[in-house]
Amino acid sequence: MSAPGAIRCVAFDFDGTLADSNGLKREAWFTVFAGLGCPRAETAALLADHPLADRFELAERMLARRGEAPAPARIAALAARYNAICEEGQGACPEMPGAAAMLAALAPRLPLYVNSATPEEPLGRIVRHRGWAGFFRGIYGRPHGKVENLRRIAAAESLPLAQIALVGDGLADVEAARETGCPFFAVGELLAAPLPLGTAVPHLRDLPARLLS
Repeated sequence: MSAPGAIRCVAFDFDGTLADSNGLKREAWFTVFAGLGCPRAETAALLADHPLADRFELAERMLARRGEAPAPARIAALAARYNAICEEGQGACPEMPGAAAMLAALAPRLPLYVNSATPEEPLGRIVRHRGWAGFFRGIYGRPHGKVENLRRIAAAESLPLAQIALVGDGLADVEAARETGCPFFAVGELLAAPLPLGTAVPHLRDLPARLLS
C-alpha cells in the first residue's frame, strides 16, 4: 500500500515540459500579428507585458493597441490562426530531452495525464501525432484552466490533490501547484532562476526516480 503522502498520479504540462515548443509558440504570435502590420518590437512588448495572457486576451489587446475594434469574430479569427500555426509546430518539434523514455518508464507504474493551456481538442491531436497517447489516461487543456484540470484528474482517479504531482516549466504551473497543494517538479525554463516552489529536476531522465522514491 502507498504511504499517505506518496505520489500516485502525475500531471504534465506540455510545452517546454514534454515538447520543445515554447519558442515556436512565441514566434507564432509574430507571424499572426505581422498580418495586422505590427512590427516585431510591438509584438514583443505585448508578450512581455502580458506573459500569462491566453490567446484570446492577447488578440484582443493587440487589436485595441492598433485602434481596431476588438470584435469577437475578429479575436476568434486571430486565435484560430495562432492555433493552426502552433498545432503544426507542436506535432513536429523535438521532444524535450528524455521525454519519451521518461513517459515509457512511468506509464506502467503511475497514471499519467497532460495538463496544458493548449485547447483540448488540438492538444489531443498533437499528442496522438507524436505517438504518445498510449502513455496518458487523460489529455486535458483549455477551456479549463490548470487548477480545474488538476481537480478533474483528482476526481477521475479518486485521489487527494496532495498525491498528484504536477510537472511543469512555467509560472502558471507554479501557481496551479500552489493553489491546489499538488507536489511540484520543475523542469526546463524554470531552472534558469531561483525556484519559487517545488523540486528542481535538471533532466527528465531523473524524474522517475524522484517520483517513485
